[in-house]
Amino acid sequence: MPDIDRHARQIGLLVLAVTVVGWGLNWPVIKIVLREWPPLFARGTAGVAAALLLVGLARWQGDPIAIPARSFPRLAAASFTNVFAWMGFTNVAMQWVSVAEGALLVYTMPLWVMLLEWPIRGVRPTGRRLLALALGLGGVAVLLGDQVHGAGGPTWWLGVGLAL
Repeated sequence: MPDIDRHARQIGLLVLAVTVVGWGLNWPVIKIVLREWPPLFARGTAGVAAALLLVGLARWQGDPIAIPARSFPRLAAASFTNVFAWMGFTNVAMQWVSVAEGALLVYTMPLWVMLLEWPIRGVRPTGRRLLALALGLGGVAVLLGDQVHGAGGPTWWLGVGLAL
């Protein structure tokens, strides 16, 4: 049994390493790709390739790939927000913001979730959460530095809006 645990741990670490490298290289590689390809084509190509790979993997493992008709509306909505909006808008934003700014902005999602959960779900923020929100937003403002104080032009602000 210990050999199985060690083997599973090694595979887990390998998968983690591949994820970290892939995630870390994603932003600079996309910025380079955008020099040659339009944003939606660049992400669309990657999305189609990933979809084909996942379908092939599912078939190879014998998993069903059919979508029940009742699930299609929710799947379409989730696909729009998680794939089209996320990949499409962030790629378009990369034309006007730096890699660091783009990555910083898109990963502020937890801050916006906290702000939206009160009006949407009725969850009142605690003092600790408000402090965390203030620190998070303050950190974003510090990291964006001069751009926030007017050095970024109108296209920079458009990039910021799309990234958010």
